[in-house]
Amino acid sequence: LVPLASRSDRFSGWLLPTLIPSPDSHPCTMPSKWKVEFGEESGKLPNPMGYTSSRELAETESGGKKREVDYALKQKKVWEIASSPLKNVGMMAFMMWMTGNGLNIFSIGMVFTGVMQPFKAIAGSGAMFARFADKKTDTFLPRMQYCAIQTLAFFVALYKLNKLGLLPTHTSDWISVLSTPEAVEYSSGGASLM
Repeated sequence: LVPLASRSDRFSGWLLPTLIPSPDSHPCTMPSKWKVEFGEESGKLPNPMGYTSSRELAETESGGKKREVDYALKQKKVWEIASSPLKNVGMMAFMMWMTGNGLNIFSIGMVFTGVMQPFKAIAGSGAMFARFADKKTDTFLPRMQYCAIQTLAFFVALYKLNKLGLLPTHTSDWISVLSTPEAVEYSSGGASLM
């Protein structure tokens, strides 16, 4: 605020400074080293990172190197997807071990999930590997590895079912189905003396 002695107004002698800049101090008139002229092509700027022009893309496709790298990366990705359930098998086995051998809601839920999830995964493996299928990418062996790992997960769940006593593996589980054996000898009681 600047005091003004000659003017008296309601601010009691104080005048607010003006916010309009003078034409000499306007930012557009000041020279800048970052100024860009869009009208002239004095210097060609390089392309940004990750941008490939259509001319450069045509040159790389004609060479074939880009395509080979893409197929190698695609095949590597297929094998990564095929071996990814192996970590889940270890985690599921640990979780089943932690639930114990008692029959409770947690152990039954874990075993049910362990039995059903491999079947769903094997049934959906065709759709999972179909997006990678083409002439140069082999999906048969990775799909077989994926199904083998899911089968291993199913056998871990079956082992847990056996430990819980829910698999009918003993003869006592089938007694009602077994026929009564025929007797080889007969014996009868004696007469009473009284």
